[in-house]
Amino acid sequence: MHPLRRRMRLSGLDASLVRWIEAVTAAGGSVGGARASLLDDLVRRGKSHGWWWLLDAFQVYAAENTTAALMDMVRRVTATNVNSATFTADQGYAGDGATSLVQTNFDPSTDAVRYRRNDALIGCYNRTTRASNTAVVNVGCQKNSGSFEGAYIITRFSDGKAYESVNASDNVNVATPGTAGFWAANSVDATHQALYRNGISIAASSKTSFAIPALSVGFAVGANARAAATYNSFTTDQHAMFVAAGSMTDDVILAFYSDFQAYMTALGTQV
Repeated sequence: MHPLRRRMRLSGLDASLVRWIEAVTAAGGSVGGARASLLDDLVRRGKSHGWWWLLDAFQVYAAENTTAALMDMVRRVTATNVNSATFTADQGYAGDGATSLVQTNFDPSTDAVRYRRNDALIGCYNRTTRASNTAVVNVGCQKNSGSFEGAYIITRFSDGKAYESVNASDNVNVATPGTAGFWAANSVDATHQALYRNGISIAASSKTSFAIPALSVGFAVGANARAAATYNSFTTDQHAMFVAAGSMTDDVILAFYSDFQAYMTALGTQV
């Protein structure tokens, strides 16, 4: 596209979105006009409702193409599709339950600005309704296999419970209300953490604060990331989004869910 025509097409869009579109284009991808309009609305809602300013990483996998899906909207760094996770336009990525996942390339020990040990949120949008109890992780970055030390979200484990931990050596767990939806793990200080589904807190407990693990690996979506770029607990669930941020108040988490749900609804792929 001629530079003048490109500037005219981007005119009127939010500046943060324009920088992301330019990064997608430079990486060989594209963002159509209709999609740019939807994302412009999402970003402007985020800024108005306060959640955009808290973000460190925001990856919208429910995109038109893989280049756009893997381009982080905040950091403008490309995530990695490990071992050919399946991409479906407007829906997101699903692993094979054995080796594939999305590596966000957001390492909280080195890349975080707003995400801190006792002031942090991680979240994902899971499009899969899964009835089976399975030892899998939806989003994870843990110090050791089988330990609670780190940060993760599990929407339905082998015991039928949902789990979360945010830089803690313990966790919050509750009988899962269902796997599909927007999930968030939120810690506002050194002694509290809570699990949210679709913008509402469904469980909370005390927290034993634990330092952010220096794993030299970013959060995995569709599995649990461990040291030396090793992974376990793979899931076949399909994820439409990943977010990492500073902690959010209840009203901001609800606004985040409502705003992203509006985007998914416009695509016709909401759950």
